Amino acid sequence: MSIANMKVGTKLGLGFAAMIVMLIAVAAIGIANMHNIQTELNDVVNDKYPKTVWANNIVGGVNTIARAMRNMLLESDPGRIQKDMDRVIGQRAIIKENLAKLEDKIRSSEGKAILGQVKESRAKYVEQQDKFLKMVKEGKQSEAKTFLFSEMREIQAVYLENIEKLIEFQNEQMKKTGDEAHTAAQSALTLIIVLALIAIIVGIVIAIMIVRGLMKQLGGEPDYAAHAVGKIAGGDLSAELAIKPGDTTSLVYSLKTMQDSLRSIVGEIRNIVAAANKGDFNTKMDMSGKAGYTKELSELLNQLSNTVDGAFKDTIRVADALAHGDLSQKVTAEYQGAYNQVKVSVNTTADSLTQIVAEIQGIVEAANKGDFSTKLDMSGKQGYTKTLSELLNQLSDTVDTAFKDTIHVAQALAQGDLTQMVTRDYQGAFNDVKQNLNDTVGNLKNLVNEVKVSVDSIGTASKEIASGNTDLSQRTEEQASSLEETAASMEELTSTV
Repeated sequence: MSIANMKVGTKLGLGFAAMIVMLIAVAAIGIANMHNIQTELNDVVNDKYPKTVWANNIVGGVNTIARAMRNMLLESDPGRIQKDMDRVIGQRAIIKENLAKLEDKIRSSEGKAILGQVKESRAKYVEQQDKFLKMVKEGKQSEAKTFLFSEMREIQAVYLENIEKLIEFQNEQMKKTGDEAHTAAQSALTLIIVLALIAIIVGIVIAIMIVRGLMKQLGGEPDYAAHAVGKIAGGDLSAELAIKPGDTTSLVYSLKTMQDSLRSIVGEIRNIVAAANKGDFNTKMDMSGKAGYTKELSELLNQLSNTVDGAFKDTIRVADALAHGDLSQKVTAEYQGAYNQVKVSVNTTADSLTQIVAEIQGIVEAANKGDFSTKLDMSGKQGYTKTLSELLNQLSDTVDTAFKDTIHVAQALAQGDLTQMVTRDYQGAFNDVKQNLNDTVGNLKNLVNEVKVSVDSIGTASKEIASGNTDLSQRTEEQASSLEETAASMEELTSTV
């Protein structure tokens, strides 16, 4: 995998890892050199320097012994002379102890050779000391003095010279170790500086590579990419995103592609909504070329459009059927939420109308049979069904009362009772029936009165007619006889002809 194709986290991780490796290398080299320097310093402090101290202690002891022997020549008090002798013995022990330490610590062949010379010259010097002390004990002060400043001085000088050689050798060893430590420190410092410079250069190179990689992946400055993301996230698709030539993989390019896709989808949705506002749900999202979230979104919108279209068509179908008096249609498709509420409401309306129609049919059938006592059941009804039922029951009551009033008056008329009238107030046709029926009763009353008057007149005239009829009967009989005679004459005439 190339660096350009690595993730940002991987690039940063590798960059920091490289820097850390370089820093670890610098630290390791520094620690190693510090360890070497510390070793050298420990060698100086714990080995070289103590050797010089021990050698100087020997020199000090030799000088103390020399002063003690000189004092012995100057003193006359035996006690003081004995004290100086004890001092010589004490310094010998100190010198012996320091020589033992040197012998234990000196490991180089040159150092051991010099130490051997010191020990050899010391043995001679100690031998001369013993001779000197013997002379002093025997009171041979003059002889001891001559011995001290002649033979013994030469041996002492050789002894001190060898000790000085040892001290000089140890000083040279300390200086050599110090120089080596200084050289190691300088080398370590130089190496650390070089590695630090390399680490800085590597860090700069890695930083440049990471920045270039990020810029290539982002397609522009981070602020520009963040601004573009913020615009699109905020729903603003109007911003024009600048794409560098040949860029087909950056974040800004992807944002541009997403922006174009969202613009296309928004345009299609706008067309669908505009068509839906006009009642047209046939417009759908174009699925060609869509993938991922755009395909899923388009499928969901088409599914929503189909659901709304189906729900509206079902509702319109049932509503149209209701408008044409067809109560057999129902919404049978399965819906959810508000669509299901519309379905339930439409079907409930159809059921309510079907129930009311059935009840009205029952009332009409009873009315056709002259029974107006059948009424619509009011239980469970509300809204328009309750109002319609109340109005139909009110109409039934009005018709029933009007018919009862009419029948009552008609029955009275049938029984010759002209005293009954329709007294309730009615409107429209019912009032016309009332007026006509009451007018009929009134007219019949007048007719009866007129007939009664006529009957009375006819009764008087009938008597006159009866007497006239008797006279007329007689005359008629006479005329009949005449007619019979005339007829007989006509027959005779006819037979004659």
